[in-house]
Amino acid sequence: MTEITTAEEIHAILLDIARELQRVCREGNVPCYMLGGTMLGAVRHGGFIPWDDDMDFGVPREHFDRLRALLEQRLPAHYRVVTLQTSSVMLSDILKIEDTRTEMDELFKENAKERIGVNIDIFPLDGVDECHLGSYRKALQLKGVHYYRFLSTKQRHGSRKLAAILAKLLLAPLLRTTIPAMIRRTLERHIGGEYLTNVYGAWGMREAVPRSVFGSGKLYAFADTEFYGPEDAHAYLSRLYGDYMQLPPEDKRHLHITGCRRK
Repeated sequence: MTEITTAEEIHAILLDIARELQRVCREGNVPCYMLGGTMLGAVRHGGFIPWDDDMDFGVPREHFDRLRALLEQRLPAHYRVVTLQTSSVMLSDILKIEDTRTEMDELFKENAKERIGVNIDIFPLDGVDECHLGSYRKALQLKGVHYYRFLSTKQRHGSRKLAAILAKLLLAPLLRTTIPAMIRRTLERHIGGEYLTNVYGAWGMREAVPRSVFGSGKLYAFADTEFYGPEDAHAYLSRLYGDYMQLPPEDKRHLHITGCRRK
């Protein structure tokens, strides 16, 4: 194996995967939007946030399963669609597209039994009405229970470490697929709602954004290419980050990939 030693090399691999995602989405008429730090990078940096090493996209729930099928049919052979059902390293009921010619180590996943390649994340965007935001809160609570199975025992000590070990042993078999299924059922009842939410995002209730903010999508320059993002980038980024043009303190700038290799 050959070591990949720079963020720029990882960025190049991510861009290639993202271009293939966009090609398949265009061919299949599937709306797809940059999310989170990827959208922030497009607006604030014209590409990757310098200390970022992943890419996030979102697809409305009503297109999500069809996109998975299209990706499995139309991606080049060296890419693989990774799901909660096919990989033990998956934390959420989302899709990843992995470059199988690579292998990486990630922060807080040092003890993972499986290694996957450099990948991008594709999140389902679920609809919800303002009068049913309680359903979204319930889904977030279920996600919190689900994530107990990923508690880090290495980063905890004493009673907290014991609690993490017990949670992993007792809850993991139940939580792996049943809780994500409950989350999906909770939100699918509001599929056409006026808000779009990324229940597996990092920002909780702030992830609930008026559907009009996403609109039909708009192309934004990203490095040497363009990707679609929410039409109202300011409204979206302000909702998640507040003053999104303000850089975070240096101690908050870190990569998630701790090692990467070409096979």
